[in-house]
Amino acid sequence: TATLSNAGSLTNAATNSTDNKFYTSDDVWATNTGAKFTDGKNVKRDDSGNVVAQGVTIQGLALDGEDKSNYTVTVASGLTARIYQKAITLTGAEASGKVYDGTDTATLSNAGTLTGGALNSTDNKFYTSDDVRATNTGAKFTDGKNVKRDGSGNVVDQGVTIQGLALDGEDKSNYTVTVASGLRAKITPASLILSGSRIYDGTSKVAGSTLGAKGVTVNGVTESFTVTGSGNASNLNSKNASSSAQTLMDVTGLSLGSGMNGAIESNYSGLSKEGSNYVIGQRQLSAELVGSVSKVYDGTTSIDNLTTDHVNVSNWADGEGASVANLSGYYADKNVDANNGTGIVKATIGSLSANSGTDLNNYRLPSADLMARIGKITPTDLTVKVNNSAVFATQTANQAYDQGFSYQGQKNNESVADIFGTNLPTAADRVITGIDANKPLAVGSYINAFGLNKNLTALHGNYNVTVQNGDLNVIAVDKLLISIASQSDVYGNRNAANAGLADTVLAQYVLDKSKDAVGSNVVSLNVSRLADGRWQGVDSTGTNVVFSTLVNSDGHLSTGGYLNVGNYQYNATPTIPRSSVNFNDSYVNGGVLTVTPRLIKTQIPVTKTYDGNDSLIGVDLVAQNTMSGDKIALGGAGRYSQANVGTNLDYSFNGIKPVGADSANYAVTLENQSISGHDGIINPRLLTIEGGSALSKVYDRTTAATIINGKLTGLVAGESLQLLSSGNFRSAEVGKKIPVDVLYRLANGLNGNANNYRVDPNAVFEANIYTDAKQMAADVYINPVPVNPSYKTPEIKPIINELVTTQHQNELIQKQCSLEFSKECNAQLNNYENNAPRYMTFY
Repeated sequence: TATLSNAGSLTNAATNSTDNKFYTSDDVWATNTGAKFTDGKNVKRDDSGNVVAQGVTIQGLALDGEDKSNYTVTVASGLTARIYQKAITLTGAEASGKVYDGTDTATLSNAGTLTGGALNSTDNKFYTSDDVRATNTGAKFTDGKNVKRDGSGNVVDQGVTIQGLALDGEDKSNYTVTVASGLRAKITPASLILSGSRIYDGTSKVAGSTLGAKGVTVNGVTESFTVTGSGNASNLNSKNASSSAQTLMDVTGLSLGSGMNGAIESNYSGLSKEGSNYVIGQRQLSAELVGSVSKVYDGTTSIDNLTTDHVNVSNWADGEGASVANLSGYYADKNVDANNGTGIVKATIGSLSANSGTDLNNYRLPSADLMARIGKITPTDLTVKVNNSAVFATQTANQAYDQGFSYQGQKNNESVADIFGTNLPTAADRVITGIDANKPLAVGSYINAFGLNKNLTALHGNYNVTVQNGDLNVIAVDKLLISIASQSDVYGNRNAANAGLADTVLAQYVLDKSKDAVGSNVVSLNVSRLADGRWQGVDSTGTNVVFSTLVNSDGHLSTGGYLNVGNYQYNATPTIPRSSVNFNDSYVNGGVLTVTPRLIKTQIPVTKTYDGNDSLIGVDLVAQNTMSGDKIALGGAGRYSQANVGTNLDYSFNGIKPVGADSANYAVTLENQSISGHDGIINPRLLTIEGGSALSKVYDRTTAATIINGKLTGLVAGESLQLLSSGNFRSAEVGKKIPVDVLYRLANGLNGNANNYRVDPNAVFEANIYTDAKQMAADVYINPVPVNPSYKTPEIKPIINELVTTQHQNELIQKQCSLEFSKECNAQLNNYENNAPRYMTFY
């Protein structure tokens, strides 16, 4: 619809201007009923968005008057006009107040409505055909983010501006919108939360210097205030460390100090204990090795005399403390020269045992792995023995059989090369001392006849070396001289039956006793070992002797029955025959049998049973290559990567050495004294169940049974578990001593993880199924006694007979009586053959 501001005039005829008639005598004039916009109802814009004119068409143009039929009329072209946007208003919007949050963002509680045009309330459109509605993206406080107060400090309203107000809908371009003024709301103060922290000190006291106040977080930064004043001596309800915050008991004597991170005091309410939080952190303990440890060199890095006194745990709160429950360690180097009192010692703390009044949860425990320069190793004694030998009279010392050397005191199966390096003694170093080496000798003993011409010094100063010279025995020429060569063997190859086994045996005699024992006058028998282990010697003269080589094994056998590590003098049984035409009895020139330790190492993977900690202290590891029957394991110091049951666990173990009754017979090479791996195993701990029973019941057509659980034994100290059970009678029919199959399972307890334990899941009890309760009661009636023996029962006393279904073997039933006398009553403690429900009489 358009409106004509000028109706126009008729042209192209002689017009009587006075009355708008054509020709003087004609009565004719123009009429019209209105106009409309040719392009429609909407505002028209050019490409730049400016409102422009659009065509207007006159509607209902006609002529009137007596002579109208003599004329036709048209409208001159070019009639235009503009349609302008209609201004409308958003009214009724309301803003919500908010608590200070560090932003100027406001929230509308009522979006408001559009006014200022003909509104079709049915579909919220202006005019019947228009589609237009208001949208807004939010609101903000005009005065900014802060709480607004009047001169008296009272919180007052402040202006709110709607942000992003716009129109939407198909006809939105035909309108402009404004917001009615007066939109307001409050920003109210936020609460300040008193906060702070300190390390556990054994008290509940809070010092003001440890307190602060925290409020709103803006862009990731928390506004905060310092707090001045001092807290009371008892500001918290607990003294203990905790990861959760505690509420302060009061805030007496505290006030706000300076604000930080943009904090303004007027944006917050005053200090209050409500909502406050205070954290007491665990106190860090320190541990160090102190004193000194020492040992005599033993060829290993192990330590036996490291005690808990060598550990100082410090930084306890006043009056609190704990002792080290177990400790194990090892030397970083096995050698004497590396441990002159400042040798490196490494140790592992197994656990701490808290003193009375000390809760270890209040502390961060120290590192379990310690190291200090407190180690000392002193040399051990080593004797190098030049072994004895023997010759015939008239022979010289040079002719004596070289029985070599034997060693006493070497550690951990160390060889001569390990001990002396390139300076080890050889046969060339053996010399004859004190006698003429080339002079024929008479019968007798020549002490210290053999010695060494070398000064022996052990590598790394590990041994104090003493040389013990050998003796020479000169025997009569009428004897058979049996020489058994020295040799060595590894432990485990010899037992009582074969302890004296030898490899090289000589048997000689002097043929012509009137001549010197030289050359062909000294006859050597052809000696060979027989099938039964004895030796036989024969020669061309028909001389034939039999004997056995032996060592004294009495008292020198291990638990498994093997000849212990050590030096043993060879001997031989008397020859058979003991004499012949060529000799009279025999003399044994016995060498030395040296039994050396057997090398062993740890069986991989390293395995232990759950004991509540990650320590390997006190865990004897299984050794490989040991002899059957021996009492032998491997001990040392180490730990797993966790305390709980698991497989493929990281571990390390150090200072490994043989332990057990037969440990002296075994050795561990240096490379096997420290191990680590990723395949460790901690196996579940086996628990046992003491007691337990199944309750008898009245027949109910089912096999369901009620199980009374026993007591779990074998738990690690301080841990508890739940024992859950279910049971079923093997028969649902009435009967006595019916087997009840029980299924047990473990569930986590207060301080215990069920996965760390196992229990035999199956058990079998016996119980009865009765036809009725009276029959069941008749079998198990008992008479109790009062709890207090001094209580005098009146002549007339009330009695309660009640069926009690929780009684089982060795359990004491108590019942609180609530009759006339209000006395506590008790069933007498008894042992019962079965665990059926029974009637109890309470006085």
